Amino acid sequence: IPVPKRDNQQFMIANLANPNETMAATTYLMDDPREAARLEDKVDAAAWAIRYARPYLFAGAEVLCAGCGPGALLRGASDLEPRIHGTGLDLSHGRIQDAQKRSAAYRDLEFIQGDLQHLPLPDNSFDVAWCRHLIEYLPNKQQAVSELHRVLRPGATVILQDLDGQF
Repeated sequence: IPVPKRDNQQFMIANLANPNETMAATTYLMDDPREAARLEDKVDAAAWAIRYARPYLFAGAEVLCAGCGPGALLRGASDLEPRIHGTGLDLSHGRIQDAQKRSAAYRDLEFIQGDLQHLPLPDNSFDVAWCRHLIEYLPNKQQAVSELHRVLRPGATVILQDLDGQF
């Protein structure tokens, strides 16, 4: 449970299994590896890729996963179409390292650190992009969507999924 402090926007994560214990203090909730593992356990990446990404995957497709976390959705997409080139982007250096380790067997997936609101990527580079459970937390949502639009090729697809009740 994030509890922001005003001075440096640091979060303390409560351990719900043991209320007397507090997890690590961090300036970014996802920097705690237990939070990343909890979120990855909640998604069936293969089922997600079949339901949402499959129609847009093809051999040679350039795919962007913005807010990739540990890379599960990119791996799920690559399992469906191994000839894609996938780029995972996350604000957290720790999540990028984790994604690189978990995805070592996937030679056409790369992971970079960056901010969705200021993508460090060239214009017209991707055939499909997705962003799941991230935009709702960004201070400048319109800038994030504009950045996704900028890096997509003409006719490309963007998949945005956030919680507002249900997807």
